[in-house]
Amino acid sequence: MNGSSDQRSATLCWPGKVLSEDDLRRHLSSQREILLAPTTIVTPLAIDFLRARKIAVRRDVVKTVEAEPVQAGTWGWADEASSGIVAAAVQALIREGVHLTALSKITDPIAWSRETANAIEAERIAGAVAFCGDPELVVCVANKMSGIRAAAVTGVRQATRVRQKLGANLLAVEMPGRTVFEVRQILKQAVGGQCPEPLARVLQELDGHAHR
Repeated sequence: MNGSSDQRSATLCWPGKVLSEDDLRRHLSSQREILLAPTTIVTPLAIDFLRARKIAVRRDVVKTVEAEPVQAGTWGWADEASSGIVAAAVQALIREGVHLTALSKITDPIAWSRETANAIEAERIAGAVAFCGDPELVVCVANKMSGIRAAAVTGVRQATRVRQKLGANLLAVEMPGRTVFEVRQILKQAVGGQCPEPLARVLQELDGHAHR
């Protein structure tokens, strides 16, 4: 899909689903900014290309405030900065048959944490992964809610550990700084990780006592 250039603002408008390095080399000339559609996936090489040339990236954020309908039993995800890395990882998992539900964008970490914790407690979703700049704040707020075991994670091993050992149902991942591969694997561990049944029963009992 061809991009269009707004000469007045020196902006390249790109409405396509994917933006690659090859697309940039073919369509970008003197523009110092690129405007993307809300769900456009930016490949890692394209991200490097834009950073090297100090080209600003904007998204049509007006259309991103509406979340997808939440589907019971699935894991949700949300980010704070419309990250192309997160979007690419999510799309890769969806192509593999992993179902993920897009939650509302993290514009207010405290309000988002409460809203998502309520969705988990009400069993509208099984759990959630938040990609944000302040994971500790998200975890602190979420852990005040009944039945929520939130944990801040920085890598795949930690994501695996908190799912298997702590039965964590809300993972907060600090961004930026993660690669597409790391984000993809963290999401896989979140969705596929299982807490051993004896531990799950103990944690459920402790949850009940903690919030009486």
